[in-house]
Order: sequence, then structure tokens, then C-alpha cells
Amino acid sequence: MRKMINRSFFYILFLSFFVAWSSCGYAAVSTVNFSEAGLIVSKGGTSAVHVQVIDTDGSGIAGISVTANILIGSGNFQSETVTTDIHGTANFLFLAPAFVTTTVIEAYCAGITSNIPCTISIVVAVPLINYLDTPTNNTDQVISGTKTVDISTVNITCNSAVAITAVEYPTNTSWIVTINGLILGDNVISVNAVDVSGNSSSYITRNIEILNSICKIFETSREYVTLQQALNAAATGNHIYIYPGVHAGEGNRGLIWPDIQDISLMGSPNAGTSVNVILNAQGITRNILQQHAIRWVLDNLTLMNGQVSVINSGDNAGGAIYIGVNSSSQLLTINASVLSGNAAYLGGAVYGGGNASRINLIGSIVKNNTADYGGAFNSGVNVFKNSLFQNNLAVSGGGFYEGNNELINCLVISNNATLSGGAFFAGDNKLINCTLAKNTPEVYYDNSAAAGIGGELEAYNTIFADGFDGGTGSYFNTCTISYSTFSDSSLPASMVTSNLIYGFGTDNFVNYNNNDFHLKVTSVAVNAGSNTNWQANSGNVTTDLSGSQRIFDFVIDLGAYELQLDTTPPVTPGFDVQNITTNNVTIFISGTKSSDTSVITLLCSTAITINATTYPTATSWQVKIEGLTEGTNTVTINAQDAAANASGVVTMSILLDITAPIVTLNNPVKNSYAKLSIYVEYSLSEVCSPGAVKLSFTRTGGSSDPNSPHTITSNLTYHAGINTFNILGNDLFGDGSTITSDSLIDGGIYNVSMSVSDLVGNTSIPTINTGVTYDISSPASASVLVAVAHPGSRVSLSWGASLSGDVETYKIFRGTDLLIITNNIGNTTNTGYEDYSVIPSQNNYYQVVVVDHAGNESPSSNKDSAGNITISKQYATSKGGLSSQPIPGTTVQYSITFTNNGYGPVKGIGITDMLPATTNTVYVVGSAAASASCLRTYQHAALGAYDTSETAPIVGIKWSNFAVLNAGEQRTATYAVIIK
Repeated sequence: MRKMINRSFFYILFLSFFVAWSSCGYAAVSTVNFSEAGLIVSKGGTSAVHVQVIDTDGSGIAGISVTANILIGSGNFQSETVTTDIHGTANFLFLAPAFVTTTVIEAYCAGITSNIPCTISIVVAVPLINYLDTPTNNTDQVISGTKTVDISTVNITCNSAVAITAVEYPTNTSWIVTINGLILGDNVISVNAVDVSGNSSSYITRNIEILNSICKIFETSREYVTLQQALNAAATGNHIYIYPGVHAGEGNRGLIWPDIQDISLMGSPNAGTSVNVILNAQGITRNILQQHAIRWVLDNLTLMNGQVSVINSGDNAGGAIYIGVNSSSQLLTINASVLSGNAAYLGGAVYGGGNASRINLIGSIVKNNTADYGGAFNSGVNVFKNSLFQNNLAVSGGGFYEGNNELINCLVISNNATLSGGAFFAGDNKLINCTLAKNTPEVYYDNSAAAGIGGELEAYNTIFADGFDGGTGSYFNTCTISYSTFSDSSLPASMVTSNLIYGFGTDNFVNYNNNDFHLKVTSVAVNAGSNTNWQANSGNVTTDLSGSQRIFDFVIDLGAYELQLDTTPPVTPGFDVQNITTNNVTIFISGTKSSDTSVITLLCSTAITINATTYPTATSWQVKIEGLTEGTNTVTINAQDAAANASGVVTMSILLDITAPIVTLNNPVKNSYAKLSIYVEYSLSEVCSPGAVKLSFTRTGGSSDPNSPHTITSNLTYHAGINTFNILGNDLFGDGSTITSDSLIDGGIYNVSMSVSDLVGNTSIPTINTGVTYDISSPASASVLVAVAHPGSRVSLSWGASLSGDVETYKIFRGTDLLIITNNIGNTTNTGYEDYSVIPSQNNYYQVVVVDHAGNESPSSNKDSAGNITISKQYATSKGGLSSQPIPGTTVQYSITFTNNGYGPVKGIGITDMLPATTNTVYVVGSAAASASCLRTYQHAALGAYDTSETAPIVGIKWSNFAVLNAGEQRTATYAVIIK
């Protein structure tokens, strides 16, 4: 039996089996048969099911047993450890081995009188989420959890997320998923599971709260939407990370600092500098109020536009920060921050809380703050290191009013008091390696005979530019100056001074007008300080205001900046293009340089004008060069840094080519013929670039060509000298108008023009060959070829002339097979030919091909054979045979038969008949047959008579048949000879 019950968001497959009371009073037993319930997939592999046994009568579970019928294999179910919860429910997981056919679970209740049986339920375990309901501002979250091994699928839904990735299962008991695009506010995550049998668990939910937070407490990872919320939640030693942005409004201004030690309010580590994390009090109130004797830190922040009352009433102290406790246990540390645009009656930026509370300000900027007393700071025990105080304004003490102030490596410039003390009004002040300039009406005002905060100044290794003193000169006896310099030559005589450096003027600065107060190499302040004074008072500072090494070249400099004598040359600059070929007399060249390069110097061997070098970026340069000359122009370049160190020299060449190339078209020549494959040959005076060789065919006569002219452009690079190519449908043209010679019109007469451009674009004067006839038609064939054989190895050929008017030659072909006549034995311009190379014992077949001026060939003429004869001779004497020694007085009777075994006629058949040797005169007697005649008569060689056409004396007679002997014909000649 199987029944699915839907309960809201979950499903439970519930199987209950009831047993009747035993008459013996045994405990009730519940059983379930898995195979009947259809809960186990038992065909191979391992199946799993999560089981709960519920003690419904509250008497406890006495025992649980499992039995299984194993069809194949052996072994019983394995189960997880059985656990029982506080309600008496037993939970365990059964793993079924392969091929289980029947499984029965029995659960025994403990009670022996109970009439309520136990319940066995088959359920799917709910997966767990490893996630805390902690607010965050990260809209993308990775969520993971655990599951039991019987769970095959974990389902995830969210009421708001844009995307949920596929669930992954790193192990069989874990799952993980990524959710992207969560929205501000609550995001409800729902998770349930499905087991291998398809049963679903109930759902569990978690909430992810997305905050529009501006900060978080690092130690707890808790996000907050206001700074005050974070401060209220902070504990000792907590770091509050503020995200980049301008943070204003309620909860972000007028912050009340808690009475907790060592809280740090700081820009987040990835925020960059303080200009990216701004606390803007909007001119409504101050930024921070702190009234406890605690240690606290501000780091990498900008505090701006704080303002309280600027009159002598009400809340009127500390425009940005007010410290309301006068205790040495109060220590504010400000690092790498900016205090700007704040206003108050006392302490435009900071009110220090009295003469005991402490402030350390390091690597920070205090500027553009205003107050009646102390434009920047008022009161406090203050140590300022490597910081800038600029453009602060007050009635008295434009920079500092009273207080105990120690400045190390600080720059105090352009602070102003409308009454007295542009930089300092009274106070106990100590300056170590500081630079003070442009402070009006004077740097220091002292109108009190008292020392300490009533008016005292110590200065070591310090530069005072512009007016120095104000007040009563006799009171400056509390002013101690050592190893320092003044541009003000009128100083109070009562000052206690030692080892002053004279001759300093504002021209000793790199750029006084533009507020660059670094020292020139020639300044009297260089190497003029006291190392002893620095080491005794520097507070372990090792760098100057710009972060450079504080003591360079053994002796410390005066002022906030240490001159760094740079002896390292910059990196040799480079060229973007090392060697340039151009046809432009004016060009731009550019290259690379190191960031410490201040000047690039160029020289050109020939150029008329080299313009000023420009620097598009910190690592690049560019210059315009005009007036280059034909040929090679050599450019040299080097670099100099600010210290006048010079790099090595590097050179490049600029090849100016303004001379056009020269091209000569060698083929097709003037008044020539071209056929389908046009052979092009031309000579170049220099290398030409791809796509720069243009060949044009312009019709001037012959067949009409409506598409003339035809231009083709070679896509190859050609060298100086002779170049060739063929035009026959080749894809070697690349200007978008690719053509082949097929585009020309047969019978058209064209002017062929060629022009070329060199590598820099100079174009040649075209070369033109006129009267080129494009001829792709075959000439007419020769007619009626006749071949006649002659005795010996000679055949005479004759044919009718081709009817074409542009015959260049006739090609004669011979073969010994009627079907294969391929041996070109000779050429002639006549209509006849004598073949003296015949092999008499073979059949000889001939044909003639006509060739026109363009090289086109005609179809072959008719085929003809010159014949092939055999000759049979018979002779006898009157004495009954021919003796090797003829007997005088006998008569020799000859019979000669000529047979034509070939395919053509034979003409002029002849034979020389050798007679037996004799010393007697040979006479011809008798008469020949009508078909033959006696051509010559020979006498015996001894008599000195012979045929002069022969190479040696021959004894005998020569017969010749002048009639033509056609193929297959046979003729016989007879004659008689009397031997005397």
C-alpha cells in the first residue's frame, strides 16, 4: 500500500500497519514490506530509504529488526546508527544491496498493555543549509548545505533572485548553489529534497537580507547602512570599513563616538585613497564628536564641510572633530586622511580638548579650514608627521593656535591670519625638517614673555621662507633655531640661533610660484642640516614628505624634501618603427621612453626642421621632422631625466624615395600576336609592392570590344630586374577587378600598357606596346596532303595551302602507325617537303598542322602514306642456270617484279641489278616490257665506264619504272644480257 499526503509545502509517504492484541499480552508489532509499498528500486545497484519509527503510545521502542530476501548475492541491509529523538522517534537510513526482492521492517513497542501500535513512516530527510541569516550588501551569494545519501535532488527557489545556477553535489552528503541578483531587503530562500524513489521532503527556508550598506565591521562581517549604526555596534578593537562614496545625511554626520577602546573608522582596503571615501557633514554640523579618554583611529578618509558656530557662543569648537575630554589617555590617530572645508570658532578642523589630550596626524592633508582661533588646530598635544597644512585661515593662528605642536617633515604653506600668526600663534611648537612658505602676515607670532604654550618655538633643519616674526621682539628669547635658514633677513635679535645657513632665497626651490618646494641641486639647503638633530627629534621617521629616503648623500638637507641626487640614466628610448621608407618629405616619428625621462633629444643628418618633441603619455614621445632629402636620412635620439642624466644613443634611418620606378614591357612586344595564355615579361628598376603592377589592354582596332579597357593588378611583390607571369585564368590579381585574358575579344587589336608603384607609392610613367592582336582562333588546315615514296630513303610531300592569311609555318608529323602520327620531323613555310629520313622497311604515315602568328594550331590535315615496295628478281642463262663464272656466248634472261605493299603510291621505282663478275664487256640486248625501260647501261669496271651518280664503279644495269605504282599494284620488267 502506498499513499502520498500533501501537507502544505512537503510530502510524506506515510505507511501505517496495525497489529491486533496478542492473547498472551505481547507488545504490539508494526511491520512494513518495502516491495509491496514500491519504495525500493531493486534492479541492480544500491537503493536507499530514510525510515522513521514513531512510538505513538509513548511507551518507547523496544526493538527494530530488518529482514530481506536476497535473490542474487548475499548480505543484509546496512543502516546508519539508529537515533531516537526526545519524542521517541527513531531515525535511520537503510541501504539496499543489489537485487533485493523483499524487505520487511518490524518495530516492537515497549509497552505490553498498549492498544496503540507503533507507526513506521518512510520519509525524505530535509537538507540542511549552512547559512546564517546575516545581512549583507552582496547581491550574489553562494549557499551550501548537507544532505543524506538517499537524496538525489536538492531544489532551490528564491522569491527575488534573478538567476540560480544548477545545484552541484561535491559529495554524496553535500550540495552547493550560486544565487545572483538578490534585491534590497528580504530574500527568502526555500530548499527541499527528492530521494531516489521520487519522494519529496518538506521545505526549509532562510532569509538573506540585502542592505544598501555603506560600511561593515570587519570582525563580524555585519553590514550597516549608516556609520552611526556601525559605531553603536562596534566592540573593542573593531575595524569599521567604509565603502567608497560620499556619505552624508543623518547617521553619517555628527557622529557620536562610543566609549570603547581602539575602534578604527577607515576606508575599506579596496577603496583606494582618501579622496574616494568622503564623510560630508554638509555644513550642518561637525563630522565627529568624541568625549571619552580612549584610543581611536581615523584612517584613509576625507572629512569635509563640517561646521559649528563660528562665534563665541554655543557649540563652537572643532569644525570636523571635537574632542571633549582633556586627558592624556585620549589618543586620536589620523592616517592618510584629508580634513578640508571645515569651520568653527575654535579649531576650524580639530579642537584638541585642552592641553593634555593627544593627537597623532600622519601622512595627511589639512587645508581650506577656517576659524577665529586656529584655522587648522586649536589646543591639544599634537604630533604631525609627513603632512601638509595649506590655505587655512583664522583671525589668529591661521594654522595653529596654542597647543603643544610637534611637526616632522611637514609643509606649512599659504596659511593666513587676518590679525597675527599666519602659521603659529603662540603655543609650544617644535619643527624638525619642515618647510614654511607664503604664510601671512608672518610665520610665528609671540607677544608673551611666558614660555611653553604661552609662546615657544624650536626649529631644526627647517626652511623659513618669507616673513618670519610678529609680536614683540624681546619675547623671541624663547625661540631656539639650529641648522635652519631664513629668506627673511630681519630677525629678532633675542632669538637663540646656531649654525644658521645663509644665502637662501625662494629661487632655491624648484618652482616657488607653483608650490613646488623641492630643492634645486644648487640650493644652499642641500646637505646643510644636522644629522644629530634629525636623529634626536625625528620620531623614527625615515622618509621625507614625498616618501623618498630622508638622508641622502650622507648629510641631511633642510626642509621637508630631501634632494635625491639621481645618477642613474633613463632607459634608452626606442622607435615605434626602426627604419622608415617614405616619399613624404615631412613625417612624424614616435617611440617609447621610460617614465623618468624628462627630455627627448633628436638629431637628423639632413632634415631642415625638427619640431619640438611632444609626450602623449608618460612612456611615449612624438616629433615632426620636415625637409627630408632624397636618400637615407639618419636620426639619432637620446633621453635625459630631471637630473640631467643622459641615456645611450640609438639611431634609425628614414629612406626618402621620391623617384618613380621605371618599367619596360618586354612582352607582348609591339605589333605582335597574343593568344589565350599571354606571357608577360617586364623589367623593373626597383622592388615594387603587392598590388602595384598594373597591366591594361585598350582596344585600338580589329574586333569590337565594348568592355575595353581591361586592367589587371598583380597581387605579388616583384623584384628589380626581369619579372614574368602568365595570364590564363590565374588568381594572381588583387584590386577587386580581377580579370583573365578570357575577357579580351578574339581578333581585337590592343595597346598594352604597364605601370608600377614602388614600396612608398611612387608611380612610374606607363610603358605602352601598340598593335598587339589577341588571337585565339585556330587557322584553317592544309588540304590534300600527298606523300610519294622514291627508291632509297626519300619521300616527297605536297599539300594545298591553308586558306588563313596569318600562316606562320607548317609543321610536318610522321609516324609508323596510322593512329599515332606525333613525331615532328620538320617545319616549312612552303607547301611541300622532302623527307630523307625514311626507314624503307616501315610504313610511313604523314600529316600537316598549320601554325598562325599567335601560335594557334589548326586541326591536322588528312593522313597519307608514301607506300612500301618489295622487289623480286629472277634470272637464268642459256646454259641452264647462272654460273658464278659466266660462260661467254651465253644469254642471261632477267625478270624483275615490283609490288606496292603500302597505303600510298610509289613513283620512280628503280633497281640496280648486279651482274656476275666478268672481264668481258656487258651489252644489253633484247627489249624491256612496256612498263619499264632501261635507264642506264654499265660496262665492266675494268673498262673504266660507270654510273657517275654512284660512289663506286658498279657492274651491271639500272632499271627504273617511271610510272606510278599505286597501293596494291604489281608490275614486272624483263630483259636479257649476252655475255661475250
